[in-house]
Amino acid sequence: MRYVDCDKVAEEAGITPRELAELRRFMRREFPGDELKRELHLLRACVAIRDGHIRLEDALRLKVIADDLEENPRKKRRSDRKRSS
Repeated sequence: MRYVDCDKVAEEAGITPRELAELRRFMRREFPGDELKRELHLLRACVAIRDGHIRLEDALRLKVIADDLEENPRKKRRSDRKRSS
């Protein structure tokens, strides 16, 4: 079930179907048990790309960072390091 239609906004943003599918996979992994939250975050990403607040490359780069942290759980983010100091 889809709560929102991201396809139109993605098209307006110049996001290809393949890129949208990649963003969807990322959101599915980030929010595995919450379809509504997943769809809303995907829509927000598409709107931000469309409106020029972020680039698609930046959104996909966040996916790469998340993948890296998942593969290397001992690696800490900068914000986590600041909290532990």
